[in-house]
Amino acid sequence: MQTLRPAAVAGMFYPDNPAELGPMLSGFLAEAQPVPMRPKALIAPHAGYVYSGHIAASAKALLQPLRASIKR
Repeated sequence: MQTLRPAAVAGMFYPDNPAELGPMLSGFLAEAQPVPMRPKALIAPHAGYVYSGHIAASAKALLQPLRASIKR
């Protein structure tokens, strides 16, 4: 049985309304531009989305083309 923990800071660092949060995340990911490199490691911020959402989305975009070859 899987237990879901309620989001502790919803509404503080990111919207607590799914209808607002979804488009915000989609926008970050749509704007992210991958760069042609294969990183050995990736460190991405995890502060509130308004502070680091664009950077975290760019990190994800960097890994998208490599998803089939990433093992961990």
